Amino acid sequence: MPTYRIITNPVSGRGNGARAEAIVDRVFGRAGVTYELTETRAPRDATRLACQAVQRGFDVIVAVGGDGTVHEVMNGLLQAAQKRADWPAGAPALGCGLVALRCLPEKMRQTVLQGLGLITLILGVMMATQTRNVLIPLFSVLVGGILGEALAVEDALERLGRWAERRLARSRGADAVEANGPTLAQGFIMASLVFCIGPMAVLGSIQDGLMGDYTLLAIKSLMDGFAAMALAASLGAGVILSAGAVLGYQGGLSLLAMLFGTALGGVTAQTPWVVEMTATGGVVILSIAFLLLELKRIRAANLLPAIFIAPLIVLLLGRWGMGL
Repeated sequence: MPTYRIITNPVSGRGNGARAEAIVDRVFGRAGVTYELTETRAPRDATRLACQAVQRGFDVIVAVGGDGTVHEVMNGLLQAAQKRADWPAGAPALGCGLVALRCLPEKMRQTVLQGLGLITLILGVMMATQTRNVLIPLFSVLVGGILGEALAVEDALERLGRWAERRLARSRGADAVEANGPTLAQGFIMASLVFCIGPMAVLGSIQDGLMGDYTLLAIKSLMDGFAAMALAASLGAGVILSAGAVLGYQGGLSLLAMLFGTALGGVTAQTPWVVEMTATGGVVILSIAFLLLELKRIRAANLLPAIFIAPLIVLLLGRWGMGL
């Protein structure tokens, strides 16, 4: 049977928090649930209690109070996650704002997710159907998927996120984290990881640099906007600073793609290898749409090598006199 840590704020709701304790005792007592009820004693005490509850192994943590109490408890859960390597670190495969949607009511969250999923699905189909030879995206995805799984790209991205969290937690010390909450550096690093890691950041930047098409980056920016609101509430002002990291990362990829296209000369949206790379990228984008629509969990990051294999196949075919 799961164990519960119930954190109450006795002064919330003009004293209603204190009266809620009797209700909690009655309801949980009758249900025969194993629980421990604790009161906050000072500002940010709920953060310390929530973090402590995770470290002690409680299965469920309940906040009884107002919005401030819930906010502090969520901060405590985030800090506890930074100290435990066995906790998942966000959703690095997407690099977008799914975590933010949890702040919305359930029905609203589902509607927004499904709407973003449908738009992403349409975009993926539009990109994928540009191919002039479906065998090229097919072989690209097959070879790229095998290579991505062999290199464990998605696992590497997840380890990167966990490493950053553990390093920041150790640099501050456990007591400092509990007492003061996340630092500016923590907010900056965590938000930068969420916004920069993922297929849409890579594909969108390449498309923008090669063809001046920023559609993917625009959709990603919308998702990141949702994420920024939620992360700022938990991690503070450091989230705002991550805009510089996103600009440098995505801008750098776009610049490299633009320089690469310039070096080759005459690269346009109709260049054969660009067409097939875009079509293969559309397949990767479809995997994100399936995740948003809760149809299938696909390790999209492990398919990223496919978008670099597609132009190689086209160039090799051209050298063998088999151009498209």
